[in-house]
Amino acid sequence: VTRLRRKAQPAIDKAVARMQRKKFTQRSDEFCRRIRWRPQTPEPSYGERVKEMLRAATARFLAKCEGDLTQVKNLHSLRIEAKRLRYTMELLAGAFDPSFRKELYLQVTDVQEELGQLNDHATAGKRFQEWAGRAKASAAREFEALAREEATALEASQTKFLSTWNELRRAELECDLRSF
Repeated sequence: VTRLRRKAQPAIDKAVARMQRKKFTQRSDEFCRRIRWRPQTPEPSYGERVKEMLRAATARFLAKCEGDLTQVKNLHSLRIEAKRLRYTMELLAGAFDPSFRKELYLQVTDVQEELGQLNDHATAGKRFQEWAGRAKASAAREFEALAREEATALEASQTKFLSTWNELRRAELECDLRSF
């Protein structure tokens, strides 16, 4: 992990330097000026626009819920969409009553965290398999054992998630999301 981090660091340093050179604040101010409302239609109120943004994020999340969730890649896509929905909710929370943040936001956060744990096991298992393929015999066996442990943990996490992510829980969350 340390070796991978060291390998990635130059690209991170380069991106930071590029942002500093291009005067991030000036660029963001210019961007804000360019994205003004175009007067083809009346500008929606903040409340209307917020609800529209939440509806769009909700629709994308619910579309991912329709996938075959027995497939880890689909669960990963659902996790990403849950994360996007959560970020949208964070940004828009001020436009809604406190129950939005105290109840609905927590429901979405719970789903995302469950899927995150599942994804962590999948990612760790793949990484251990990769390392096993490059390691010497004794280390390879250890990495393979770790990969098997992660596969077992992944299966348990997936089973647990699918047992709680049933039609009722999904429908209740959808109803709650659409109520705002």
